[in-house]
Amino acid sequence: MPSNKTFERGGLRYEVEWLGDPQPDVSYLCGMDYSGCERAEIERYEAQDRERLAAFRRGDWQMLDCAVRISIDTDTRWAFGTVIGRAYLGGIESDSHPDHIRDVEEELTHEALEDARATLAAMAAVPVLQGPGPVADDRQMELSWTEVPA
Repeated sequence: MPSNKTFERGGLRYEVEWLGDPQPDVSYLCGMDYSGCERAEIERYEAQDRERLAAFRRGDWQMLDCAVRISIDTDTRWAFGTVIGRAYLGGIESDSHPDHIRDVEEELTHEALEDARATLAAMAAVPVLQGPGPVADDRQMELSWTEVPA
């Protein structure tokens, strides 16, 4: 199984986590459509599929999910950073080639970074609450709530 990774860059914390898929779907190993192939090829492919499925059932390999989270620490004194970006992909075979695992991690990291940029841009567009004078504690501000129909 690939290893989890954590690194920090530019004030952001990146976490790559590999998890066992709780509901693996290996149906692609049963009844593939090999139309257009020669009979000998079909028999060979079906035998390979049966062996691959048997190996899965023996526990020789498993389906994995990969989650990438990007967080930023704030001065709110929370024990964990605020997650500002994430990306996720499931259905990855645990015995995939290391190049494929690295490609998945890199692609998801880029997607999570794009998500983080979008999150930060949306947050930057939120107006800062300001009262008539300096407000030391925003809990002193009067807030107006609007009912939103369900």
